[in-house]
Amino acid sequence: MNRRRATAIAITTKCLPRADVKEDPDGFAFVCFQAFLYIFGIKKGRLETTKKSLATTGEPPVDGRGKHRSRLSKMSDELKQRLRDHISSFRGRQSHYSHERTRRLYWPGDLNINKIFLLFKEKHCDDSLS
Repeated sequence: MNRRRATAIAITTKCLPRADVKEDPDGFAFVCFQAFLYIFGIKKGRLETTKKSLATTGEPPVDGRGKHRSRLSKMSDELKQRLRDHISSFRGRQSHYSHERTRRLYWPGDLNINKIFLLFKEKHCDDSLS
């Protein structure tokens, strides 16, 4: 049996008998709404959003995750470089536990992130960047 391939899928709210996909002369394949959700493992809201976007713009919705228009807490490159320089200004020492030569250096035990930040604020208190 020679069946032509459907060019688009139209989702109907009424369930179709059997597992057949009905095609109309325009090339649309009608698929049961519940079956479509179950087959692709998606929720009704996601499909409704996609249908709405396709109806209004003709394109699927654009994924907006991780895209921010304004980053109020973004650090400038100059401030990042000052922080790197400040952190690298502390002398590290080699571990006395290691018997092999490594390039890893360790800060003294009394130095922590909070102290480093306070020292940075003291050193750059008059700067507008910090």
